[in-house]
Amino acid sequence: MYRYLLCVTFFLSPAVLAQAPYPQGQIYRIVGPVVDFPTQAVSLSVAVIGTPFRLHYRSGGGDRMWSWSVHHAYDPAGEMLSLGDGRWKSASPLFRQWATNATASSEYGSQDYSAKQAGGKPDTFTHSDAKSAWAPKSQDGTTEWLELTYERAVKPAAINVRETFNPGFVTKVESYNAERAQWFVLWQGKDPTTKESVVFSPPLSKATFATKRIRLTIDTNVPGWNEIDAVELVAQSPPWLSAGEMAIVAPSGSKVYVFNNGGRHLRTLNAFTRALLWRFAYNSAGALVAIEDGFGNVTRIERNANGVATVVIAPYGQRTILSTGADGYLAGITNPAGETMSFT
Repeated sequence: MYRYLLCVTFFLSPAVLAQAPYPQGQIYRIVGPVVDFPTQAVSLSVAVIGTPFRLHYRSGGGDRMWSWSVHHAYDPAGEMLSLGDGRWKSASPLFRQWATNATASSEYGSQDYSAKQAGGKPDTFTHSDAKSAWAPKSQDGTTEWLELTYERAVKPAAINVRETFNPGFVTKVESYNAERAQWFVLWQGKDPTTKESVVFSPPLSKATFATKRIRLTIDTNVPGWNEIDAVELVAQSPPWLSAGEMAIVAPSGSKVYVFNNGGRHLRTLNAFTRALLWRFAYNSAGALVAIEDGFGNVTRIERNANGVATVVIAPYGQRTILSTGADGYLAGITNPAGETMSFT
């Protein structure tokens, strides 16, 4: 892969920099553009005067054409985190985990369709008879159990069972109390799961003890082979995490990123004190329009009718203007001193 890098530096006057609420030198630097010749994508990074973060641009980046060094994205389905630099990496949420091991009363095969196929992250994504899911030895007429083991002992808040073939067969969910050496019923009843819904999340009794073992009871009288791809254990959330939110620890371990269930970045917290570092606001279309720090300083992003960012306004009013061409790609950046970097 071949890239071309150009570093452009502007020296700003002390009068402009004096307005900034964050310490920074008298250098306004644009790093780039970097050209990825195989894809013809152009990317660059610019410091936003009056703020402590950088704005990143990548042509052809879709929803992530513009990104911010403090603003991230998360793909809950693939459990992938995209940091401000636009790169994606694997990241599992705190308080949510997939089984590390699974055993069963019976299994259709020792490898394919075995109990261990119900361990780990989901890998069956259609309603179908799939060897990547667990199936009992008998098709109909038996009562089976599937036991899942997890890495961390937690108090269960939810159990998400991925029933990927002929669903509606779970009749009971239990958690194991290691101190008392006995199973505790979290839920028992009729499973309403359909092939359209796939995931069964029964309403659980409130657990008073932590567990790393979950057991499901299966009624194979539901016609056809009954198969389970994976089972997620969700822990009871701490006070700083609301319903419908998930937390991801930063690679450095110093921050915690909070996302909604759709993967939208809501806020960033100090991993040790839980103090607010960043909070993000969005418009009705889901586009980022404001970044607030832990001291209440707000950076605002103005957008045109098409949702494209046009101006970044720092907390003390410094304006960074973003110009786009008729093709929708970046045409120029003008800093608060009126200096413009044009791209043709």
